Amino acid sequence: MKRTRLLLFSALLMLFSAASAWAEAGHSDPSDYQAGEESVTTAPLDLSAAPAAGQSVVSQAVLIDFSKTNIVTKADSGINDFSGNMGALNKNGLSYGSSRLVCSKGNSCAQQFKWDFTIDSDREAYTGIFHSLFGLTDTLTTFDGTTVGTTSFPEHSLDLDRIDGPLIEPDGPRKFKTLRIELTNQGTAAVMLRVELKDTTGGGRYFRFKISAATAKTIIWKFRDASQYKTVGEKDLNLQKAKILSFVIERENIGDRIKNPLKGKLAFQKISFVPDRTETEPVSNAKLLDLLERRAAQYFIDWTSRKTDSLGIPQDRSTSGDLLTVGGIGFALPAYIISAERGWISRSAAISKTLSVLRKLDEASSFGANRIGRIGYRGFFYHFLGVDGKRKLNYDYPATPRREDLNTVELSTIDTGLALMGVLAAQSYFNGTAAKEAEIRSLAQSIYNRVQWDFMLRTKAPDQNQFYLGWKPNEERQGDPYEIQDAKGKGQYSGTYANPATLDYYTDEALIDILLAAGSTTHPIDARAAYCALVKTPDESKLIRTGPGALFTYQFLRAFINLQDITLPACPNEEPINWHANSQKAIHTTIQYIESNPPGFSTYGPNAWGLSAAEGPDDQYRAYGAPTAAIGVPPQDGTVTYYGMMSSVSSGTSLRSRTIQALRNAWKRKDWHCRFALPDAFNDDISRAGLASAEGNPLLRKSGPWMNRQLFAIDQGPMLLHLENARSGLIWNLMAKNKNIKMGLDRLRTPPE
Repeated sequence: MKRTRLLLFSALLMLFSAASAWAEAGHSDPSDYQAGEESVTTAPLDLSAAPAAGQSVVSQAVLIDFSKTNIVTKADSGINDFSGNMGALNKNGLSYGSSRLVCSKGNSCAQQFKWDFTIDSDREAYTGIFHSLFGLTDTLTTFDGTTVGTTSFPEHSLDLDRIDGPLIEPDGPRKFKTLRIELTNQGTAAVMLRVELKDTTGGGRYFRFKISAATAKTIIWKFRDASQYKTVGEKDLNLQKAKILSFVIERENIGDRIKNPLKGKLAFQKISFVPDRTETEPVSNAKLLDLLERRAAQYFIDWTSRKTDSLGIPQDRSTSGDLLTVGGIGFALPAYIISAERGWISRSAAISKTLSVLRKLDEASSFGANRIGRIGYRGFFYHFLGVDGKRKLNYDYPATPRREDLNTVELSTIDTGLALMGVLAAQSYFNGTAAKEAEIRSLAQSIYNRVQWDFMLRTKAPDQNQFYLGWKPNEERQGDPYEIQDAKGKGQYSGTYANPATLDYYTDEALIDILLAAGSTTHPIDARAAYCALVKTPDESKLIRTGPGALFTYQFLRAFINLQDITLPACPNEEPINWHANSQKAIHTTIQYIESNPPGFSTYGPNAWGLSAAEGPDDQYRAYGAPTAAIGVPPQDGTVTYYGMMSSVSSGTSLRSRTIQALRNAWKRKDWHCRFALPDAFNDDISRAGLASAEGNPLLRKSGPWMNRQLFAIDQGPMLLHLENARSGLIWNLMAKNKNIKMGLDRLRTPPE
């Protein structure tokens, strides 16, 4: 497979700048995870010994832990574990204070904050550090490719009284009751530190804490206790809309008789909120998986756009409020379905969210060959959208020699296919007679019918009957070549005339597009020809490998379609293929490679085998995979993904056992976050990762462990769907009865004459 995910460099640089439905469905408890079919050879792990009650307990929601830091690059230093930006706070923008990561030889780190008020005579000067408590405060954006402005995100805030937002927790809403700060005064004089919480409407609370010279201290701020706070100005903190946490050093505050040393240093080790109840690792495996599934669904409640023009479309990642993902729509819509079915949100809320997305996708006026202000062309959608709901545009970042504005977003066959799978799932689920549910079904069919599959299908050799990876309109651009002119002269397809960039080798993404195109009645293609054009040569073990071998390339289709009993007729000179069995085999092959561990990475092991696509410790995208599951030589640096393991839960009993064991190990490793669950990826020793500084994003350390607390829509989504399918087959069953999917499968199953 020639395609890799597109990394928008400006999305990295911006980090610097700133229960009735449950009962109706018969799901009274989470014990309905199914045993599943098993037909492959990796031995299941022994789970007969249940863990003791309270084996692992999480009592704090960590905002950031510098002592066991995940910070490796400069970009990391601008983001906390709540996906909020953080940075310096200085009066009038003067550089009174600054911070840096300081690590000991044992990789124990701290954020060292230094200040110097002697640079001027302003007695009311102040400096400090701020943290956004829920997503970005703001970022620079462009909607025309030229004009750059600031987009803020007040819609995303932290409800301290209901920390899970609208998602319904079985034991009732959780809240944060106190703030815990672990720090050291490294100076020679005592300091009065002002700790401050502000909301999105201008209200706030603060309290000052004395930290003696050369002293380590743990501050517990009871911000709800009237004896431990004062209001900021005349407006009290709105606990439902908390946004900014600040640590402020005031030079003087005459009214409050505060006078701090002119110079000093504080070292912050760890900052956490303490919830009103701890989160304990469930004893029951079913309840353990239920908790993970609920937290995975949380992504699509937390990190979808709340702007009017793009309401409900998911962010590509939790840290990028202005980067929306079309492929992620394919998982967001099923997430709303699952959440409604499980009673985590109401059915009416799921309908509202779904309609908002579908109405946007069905705007006929938003399609066209213009490079600006369009959501797509010929029924296909652009890979990424901005908060205006149109093609994401980049601005040129003057600090680098490259032209980021020429790194343009492509019309994407893969992401269109993923989005359509979610659209059709919604079409099947919302089957009521009410007007809004009927509208969902109608919109879904309209969106599906609009796609002109033949527009992206290559008709000439080489690679005849294969889908192009993408298309771009006529424009000045840099990056991967788009040189193949389309028939109307409106733009160019991916690749060069000598080397077209197509979905050439088997991957689940290619099968999704072929299946959807096969079912089309408005723009059909020769489905069998497209299927047989895929390169799918079995290796000596009879595994049909994908190009990168990353687990997601074997897991995406099965998130939507149960392929267990589907064997497609053979193409010329090929054997019939059961893609379910092939995916199982790929996962087991990856596990076997990990257990043999030829590279000798310390991370690899029986509970760390999820080789799949991720942003590694240096923030660079890599499609990690096992060489035994890949056509090429995939990258490896010791990084393992949790979602790659958790998305194997629906692939039979032995893989379910291994998934559960890996999940329990995550609790044991203390990787579980009581608000945001599992990290995306982890690496126990980055010293062997061969890291190098990227342009504008230098490395801050090169050794020690690392994990990525950024979450991604197309990682959380498959994990969520596989968990639900392992439990009830909900998404599988919805897709099995969808008329468009049935048509596609029927046409693909029709043997050639």
